[in-house]
Amino acid sequence: MANTFVRKQLLLTASLATIYTVPALTTAIVIGMRLANIDSLNQVTTEVKRGVSGSTFYHVAPLTPIPIGSALKGIEGEKLVLEAGDIVEAKAGAINDVDMTMSIMEIT
Repeated sequence: MANTFVRKQLLLTASLATIYTVPALTTAIVIGMRLANIDSLNQVTTEVKRGVSGSTFYHVAPLTPIPIGSALKGIEGEKLVLEAGDIVEAKAGAINDVDMTMSIMEIT
């Protein structure tokens, strides 16, 4: 089994967007997730979900507020295990106000 570290980054919009899809024959462990409010004037809310495309999604961070100039650890102190075909989606309350970064270990 090979372990590969992967980093995914996305500037969030107001619509759910897929930031990561687990490749076939792979298990992925999200070892870090950071959401940063880059708006210098307003607090912004974010939403992060995981699931399988076309299926039920589960909230990782539901409608979570991020104060001005702050960042949020989306899975502080925990790991998030994903299976082949799982996806992680996210959105912000305002366009281009949140940078999202995920650190992932893929096991193949």
